[in-house]
Amino acid sequence: MNQLSCQSCGSPLQVDGFDRRLAVVHCSHCGVLFDLTKPRTTHDTDSASHSAANVQPAQNVNVKTEDVASSRPVAAMPPGFSVTGNGQLSVRWSWRSISSLFLLGFAVLWNLLLLFKLGSTGIDLIRGVFALAGFGLLYRGLAGVLNSTTITVNENQLTVRHSPMPWYPAPTIDAASIEQLFVSEGYTQSKNGTRTPYYLLNAVLRDNASKRLSTRFSDIGQALYLEQEFERVLHIRDRSVAGEVRGTIRNI
Repeated sequence: MNQLSCQSCGSPLQVDGFDRRLAVVHCSHCGVLFDLTKPRTTHDTDSASHSAANVQPAQNVNVKTEDVASSRPVAAMPPGFSVTGNGQLSVRWSWRSISSLFLLGFAVLWNLLLLFKLGSTGIDLIRGVFALAGFGLLYRGLAGVLNSTTITVNENQLTVRHSPMPWYPAPTIDAASIEQLFVSEGYTQSKNGTRTPYYLLNAVLRDNASKRLSTRFSDIGQALYLEQEFERVLHIRDRSVAGEVRGTIRNI
């Protein structure tokens, strides 16, 4: 029997990387999944295109009928991501970063100073507002250091979970209701006008509504990797979505 190789990195595909239930094979070297199902026939492709063309736009989401899967570069697994599969695909990553450590340190200092102030002067409306802001900063800082996100996809549903501290979004979506996945781009702006991009993974549902699936990523390669792998498992043919970003992948 001929040895099968990964089309992304060229490494040999191992037997333990095959998942018969999901009909995918996982490359243990670069983390890419490959769909083992048969290619769609011309009739199936035409039917899918016809169905997509008849969907009316809603909430500014429009899935275009042209197939772009062949033109998209393969996204390798980003550093810090871990993948497991046993009848389902689970991708997990930690939130921890330099900025989250800085935020936690600032939040601890803020709350210590506030407690010292409240201990000597008591609390009123203004100080109560500052106390709530301090609690919010502390919660965000702790989540940024302690939390990890796991997105799990199987033949029945897609689930998003953040732990150990609850966070938004954390949806559970029926797999059959997902029409397409796509990555969108947003910006944060500093006081001096500097704009910093961030990226979100989203789903277009059968009713053409858009559902946000992830927290913010600083690297587009992280979001594109998730889109790529989950579309493989769900056997979704990649098509363009109005408003999506398909930029250069940096984590190769």
